[in-house]
Amino acid sequence: MAVKKISDQVIKGNAYKDRNKRQWLIGSFIDESKGLRKDSTVEVMWSIHSAGDKKDGWTKSVEAKTLTILVKGKFVNIFPEIGECLMETEGDYLIYPAEIPHTWKAIEDSVLITVRWPSKLNAIKIVSELGI
Repeated sequence: MAVKKISDQVIKGNAYKDRNKRQWLIGSFIDESKGLRKDSTVEVMWSIHSAGDKKDGWTKSVEAKTLTILVKGKFVNIFPEIGECLMETEGDYLIYPAEIPHTWKAIEDSVLITVRWPSKLNAIKIVSELGI
C-alpha cells in the first residue's frame, strides 16, 4: 500500500514500505515532501533485523529518550554498565534516557518499534569518537 492522503490532517500508509533507508518513519530528518511524517518532536522507526544482525560499535543519543518495543522475535540491547537486556516476549520494551551508550544484536529474526523524543538532527554520536 502506498501512502494515501485521506485529508490534510490524516494520511494512511505502511510502516514497512514507507520507512527510509535507515528504517525511520517519522522524524526531523524526514523530507518535507512526506508531510506529517516530518516532525521535530518525535522519531519513530519500524525496524526489521535478521537473526545475527548486530550494531557495530556503540552509540548514544545526546538529547533524546528512547523507547524500543519488541513486536516479534528475540532481541538484545547491550549497555556497558548494565550488560545485556533481552527482549523475548512480544510487547517487551526498554526505555532509557539520553547519554546512555548502547549497541544491539538480533538473536532471532526480529521486528521492533523504536520511538525517540525529541527529534534532533545529528543527535546520535558514535561513542568511540567521544572517548568513552
